[in-house]
Amino acid sequence: MRGPLDWRIPLVILLLLAIASATRWQTEATFRYSNVPIVVCWKRDRWTNTRWVAVYGYEIEGFPGTYREEPLTIIIGTVPMDTERAKILVAIASLVWRVLVLVDILWLLIALIAAGVRRRSAST
Repeated sequence: MRGPLDWRIPLVILLLLAIASATRWQTEATFRYSNVPIVVCWKRDRWTNTRWVAVYGYEIEGFPGTYREEPLTIIIGTVPMDTERAKILVAIASLVWRVLVLVDILWLLIALIAAGVRRRSAST
């Protein structure tokens, strides 16, 4: 008998959240400079529609490699979005995703425990 705490529903939701996380970032272009050890990668956050540029530097003469990621100035409709607002938007989207995953994992655990209790009570 299926009840409101069926474990299949939170499992499917967890899989959908994992797929959403795996497909969040789209790499639009990557460029490697020939005269300096730097790689520039342009990517887009599909959740917030913000574009970012990531700059990767290699280790040079004992100096550690560098990594810097900044949002590009983007335009949503006719309104330009500043970089601080883009950072906040991406942080909020990431936080919401983490909370959803945590709630779904708790729901899955409760459903699995309830299914185990129902199975034990049915066998006795």
